[in-house]
Amino acid sequence: MSTKIRSAVLIVGLISLPIISGCTLTSLKRANLESDLSKNEPFDALAFQIDEKFGVGLSPTERINLVEAEKNALNFGEQGSPILWKGDDENVAGSVTVFSLFRVGKSNCRRFNHKITLGAKVRDASGTACQRGGGEWKLVV
Repeated sequence: MSTKIRSAVLIVGLISLPIISGCTLTSLKRANLESDLSKNEPFDALAFQIDEKFGVGLSPTERINLVEAEKNALNFGEQGSPILWKGDDENVAGSVTVFSLFRVGKSNCRRFNHKITLGAKVRDASGTACQRGGGEWKLVV
């Protein structure tokens, strides 16, 4: 194969890699989170940083649903409109509500409120999270 053809194949491969990997990014993140849960390792729900007992009684799938709802709410949520998630059975559900985005220095920040319903029990957790430069949201105390 000539050098020009090899270079063209390499360039096409490099260009298509982000497109192909982007298609599976969500499933990879979910698989990594499920893997972390199965090892009982901590993961990144801000609600659990506010109150470590907040998620007690949730299944691993429900905890994943909560984490995804939290991330969606912080990144894309509209002020006052809850992002809902459902549990494994009809007696478990939750929501994450965010409030207006504001800036602190170079960081984007939002107040948020979680609500979990486990049968007759309702739990709430509220906090403020900030994100710098499109990175991870971090809990602000």
